Amino acid sequence: MKGNLTRIGIISLVLTLCLAGVGVVYAHWTQTLEIEGTVETGVLDVEFLQCGVTEISDPLGTGETTVDCINTDGDGDLDAMLINMSNVTVCYTVEIDFDVHNNGSVPLVIDAIVVTMDQTSQGDDAFDIQLQGIAIGDEINPCDSKPCILRIHVLAEEVGCYGFFITIEAVNWNEGGGS
Repeated sequence: MKGNLTRIGIISLVLTLCLAGVGVVYAHWTQTLEIEGTVETGVLDVEFLQCGVTEISDPLGTGETTVDCINTDGDGDLDAMLINMSNVTVCYTVEIDFDVHNNGSVPLVIDAIVVTMDQTSQGDDAFDIQLQGIAIGDEINPCDSKPCILRIHVLAEEVGCYGFFITIEAVNWNEGGGS
């Protein structure tokens, strides 16, 4: 019986020494690692460039159109387009040429194209509006542009003055559908 106790004592002592050795080795191999860094995010910025007007000749339709690209948020970019049509008659047609430009540092995806008519306009059925060159879901890389044409054909029977306010809403490339 005394031999069993000695044997158990030796095994306990060896296990304790092994456990202490593992602790020393673990403490020797581990250390605290500190990492410092700076995270910079990109800029999402869409703008209109090179806004121009082309009146389509039609003997029935007459009028005059002006286009102003404007800065609405104070960042220096032309982020909205104001279209004023004056003394227009039925069958008057105009094409507005412009570029949608990604002035930011990350790719963007077109999320919405918002056309708002002023209060003097007669409603959606007074015009045939077509947009070519850009669509919701289109992706534009930084410093790239998409040439676009907005064609407005007047269907209203009476002579009038009409106004349109156009903006393009974009989201980060990883939030949109992209094409």
